[in-house]
Amino acid sequence: MKKLFLLTALFVAAAFPSCSKHDGVETPDWPEPQPLAIAFAEGNELFFGVDETKTVHYTITGGSAKTVVTAEMQNPDDAYTVETTPISATEGTITITAKKPSNENRIIVTVSDGSQTLTAEIAVSTNPNPEELAITFAEGNLLLLNINEPKTIHYTITGGSAKTVVTAEMQNPDDAYTVETTPISATEGTITITAKKPSNENRIIVTVSDG
Repeated sequence: MKKLFLLTALFVAAAFPSCSKHDGVETPDWPEPQPLAIAFAEGNELFFGVDETKTVHYTITGGSAKTVVTAEMQNPDDAYTVETTPISATEGTITITAKKPSNENRIIVTVSDGSQTLTAEIAVSTNPNPEELAITFAEGNLLLLNINEPKTIHYTITGGSAKTVVTAEMQNPDDAYTVETTPISATEGTITITAKKPSNENRIIVTVSDG
């Protein structure tokens, strides 16, 4: 009987090595806490037109019910407005509006849950103002015409679009001149002017519109 008891005791000791006197109470291996982090669905670099608003959706991992998100311009100015709207402790939005052209700036986003704090950046920049609509005449703005001799003015438009329209008419309408406008493309064309009879000085009003 003693031999049987000894063999049983050895078997139990071999099957449960963690239960020795030196091991103490066995504790489970809990996973390591997840580090605090924030991600932006629209990325970390945004380009704006003037008066354009964009919304960035953020997601937080490793936070808690106490997580707070704030956002502010790195270089404060009146070129951008920034508004943070939390949806829950793990997600929300940051709404950004470009009010005027500006050099590149950054939005500093701070995330804190009371025990951890981190910062992230969103780079923002605006496109320059659209080029001002303008028209120039290759032959200048002052013409002397002979009777019944057509003169053709070549014009070039800058700052326009595919919808650009050019019209020309006499400032003081009479039958002394004929005026014909011929567009070649959205950026260039011609104006043909013919003096039909002697006349005092007059002016041709050229109007350019792109809507």
